[in-house]
Amino acid sequence: WEYVAQKQAQGSTLVPDAHSAYENLKRAFDRRSNLSQTSELLSWAQQTQAPSDAFNAVLEDGMAAVAVFMHRALAQPKVRRWIEEVRANRDTPEDIGQRNFSLMDRQWMESAGLDEKLVEDLSRARSAGFTAWQKAKPDSDFNAWLPYFEKVVELTRQKSEILGKEFGTSPYQAALESFNPKLSNEIVNQILGELRTKLPGLIKRIADHQLAQEPPLPLPPIPVNVQRRLGKLVMNKLGLEDRCLLYTSPSPRDRQKS
Repeated sequence: WEYVAQKQAQGSTLVPDAHSAYENLKRAFDRRSNLSQTSELLSWAQQTQAPSDAFNAVLEDGMAAVAVFMHRALAQPKVRRWIEEVRANRDTPEDIGQRNFSLMDRQWMESAGLDEKLVEDLSRARSAGFTAWQKAKPDSDFNAWLPYFEKVVELTRQKSEILGKEFGTSPYQAALESFNPKLSNEIVNQILGELRTKLPGLIKRIADHQLAQEPPLPLPPIPVNVQRRLGKLVMNKLGLEDRCLLYTSPSPRDRQKS
C-alpha cells in the first residue's frame, strides 16, 4: 500500500510547465502512466489475494477512483491546448517523437470524447464482474455471473459507439483501435477466417494423438510451506524483495487440491 500511495502522489503532483508543449504532454502522460501502474497493482491484488467482500468493495472503489483520475489527467483544457500547439508547430522533429505524439493524440481523443461517469461505471462493472466470476467459477455457475458480464458488454458498447463517432469509424473498429492502433476489421476477419479453416483439423489431430498416449503420472501432494519456499527462491533469483510475496491462507478446497 505504500507503493500505491507513492504512485498516487506522483500522479497528482503539480509540475511547472516545461519549455515546450510536447514536453508538457510527456509529463502529463507520465503522470497518467503512474496512475495506470496503481490500477494494475490494485487489479493484481484483487486477482491474487482472495479478499473478503468488504475488501473487494474497497478495491472496487479504489480502481474506479484511479480510472477517473486517469481520465482527468488527459481530459482537461491545458492538455488540449498542448495537443493543438504540437499539431500546429510540429515541434517533435525526431521520428520517435512523431510516433509518440501520434499515440498521445489518439489517447487524448479517447479520453476527451468519453464521459467521466461512463469511465467510472465501466471500471466498477469490470471489478464487480471479476468478483462474481471468482465466486461462480468453482461451481461452474455461469448464470450467476451472466448479469455482470452483460453489464460490462453493454457499457463497452456505449463506449465504442461514442469513440466510433469521435473517430468517424464503426463502433467495432473504434474498439479495435483502442486495443491495437491500426488494427483493422478486415485484418481481424482474415485472421479469424484462417483459424476457422485450420483449427478444427488441428484440434482433432491433437486429440487423437493424446488419446494414443499413456496418461500422465499424477503429481504428488505439495505442502503449502514448500510452495512458499519455492516462490521465495524464484523471487530472489529475479532480484525481487520477499515483501512483494503476499500470502493468503489456502481455503479447504485448495488444501485438498494440494
